[in-house]
Amino acid sequence: MNSITGPQPPIGEFHTWSEIAHYLGVSVREAQNREKNDGMPVHRLPGKKPRVWALRSELDAWKTQAGASAPGTNGGVADRAKPPEVLPLGDQRSVTERHFARRALLGIAGTAAAAIGGSLLFHSRVGRTERAVLSGNLLTALDGLGGTLWTHRFAGTLQPQTDDDNTAWRVQVLDLEATGNPGVLTVCSRLPEPSALQPVSDELFYFGPEGRIRWTHSLRPGLLDFDGQPLEPVWRFSHVIPVPWGKQQTIWAGVHHGWRWPGCVMRFDAVGSPSVQFANSGFVERLCRMTRPDGEFIAVSGENNAFDRAFVAVIGIHDPPSSSPAGGAKRCYFANAPPGSPRDYTLFPTTEMLIAEDAPYGQALQMYPTNDGGFVAEVRAAYNQRALFLYEFSARTRCVSCRGQGPILLSLRSRAAVRRSFPPPQRSGLARV
Repeated sequence: MNSITGPQPPIGEFHTWSEIAHYLGVSVREAQNREKNDGMPVHRLPGKKPRVWALRSELDAWKTQAGASAPGTNGGVADRAKPPEVLPLGDQRSVTERHFARRALLGIAGTAAAAIGGSLLFHSRVGRTERAVLSGNLLTALDGLGGTLWTHRFAGTLQPQTDDDNTAWRVQVLDLEATGNPGVLTVCSRLPEPSALQPVSDELFYFGPEGRIRWTHSLRPGLLDFDGQPLEPVWRFSHVIPVPWGKQQTIWAGVHHGWRWPGCVMRFDAVGSPSVQFANSGFVERLCRMTRPDGEFIAVSGENNAFDRAFVAVIGIHDPPSSSPAGGAKRCYFANAPPGSPRDYTLFPTTEMLIAEDAPYGQALQMYPTNDGGFVAEVRAAYNQRALFLYEFSARTRCVSCRGQGPILLSLRSRAAVRRSFPPPQRSGLARV
């Protein structure tokens, strides 16, 4: 060990920084730095301005263990732990309390950070559903990159789905609850089991963003046959569209019976509660949402079996329940139909196209909204979907134009002849009920 310059005090204690520094052969600042950084043993007396003191034996032991550098040089071992100071009891309690409070705050902060991190991780795992696919009886929700977010396998066997625009409404990504993260609405048509006595009705499912079923509905409108008897529970969805309802959305569905003439329009709120909004004496084929200056409306198209004609009707989304007008075959009416009437109800005429095709009636299978709040309805000949008439309605539900197309129709009459057979709307063959 290197020798220490300067005379050594004859005593074994040092009571000032100057004495300690003189014994070590360094400056006062260097001695203080060695206490702070290298663990040099220095004690303090109690008081507001505690005085320092050190034992020569402890300083010698520290220099031996730490390999202290020669006087006047910067050295020492920085990793050696500083011996604990002996504090008065009051100061020890204060330090303990501060340490406990500090650890408690750190624990609370850590718990909060873990909760926030877990929430963010959960949401990042759930993701946002951008598309959903029903293949066989497996429903798959996909994110924007095509990654699978969740799947659900339906029990039993579902009827195969065709991949075209006319059936895209059977699986829709919708935010019914207005949470900012959409769920999936699905129409399921089950094939009956071999042991079943009759087919089953369609079912409507709504899944939340995480893939759990929020609600489901087995289609049963609750309408009675003309004689007051229940209709067979074989109901089918023909079209489903979402319609805004405040901040949330509602579901409007066209419905028809699987075996006989009935049809209706049903509304489902965000939690799946159903109501019959329009009862029709025939199939309801298509729905079309229209936004007009005076509110939101639904155009309905299909067939009226009481008159054997195609029809269109208009109802407001806040209107009370209504029914198709009376008349025609009594067997095509509901015993408990709503008493009100829709805003508009139009029966399409029997055209040369239908006569040439020997079709029993036309079928209003498609509708398209127009920019002015009106809509266009396609009326096709039953059993021949190539021949059709297009009827354009204004926002006031007046027929403003009519034109036909299809190889059979055009081979019978020229375009001018077709126009002459349909004079202006006020004198047209349209039957307004």
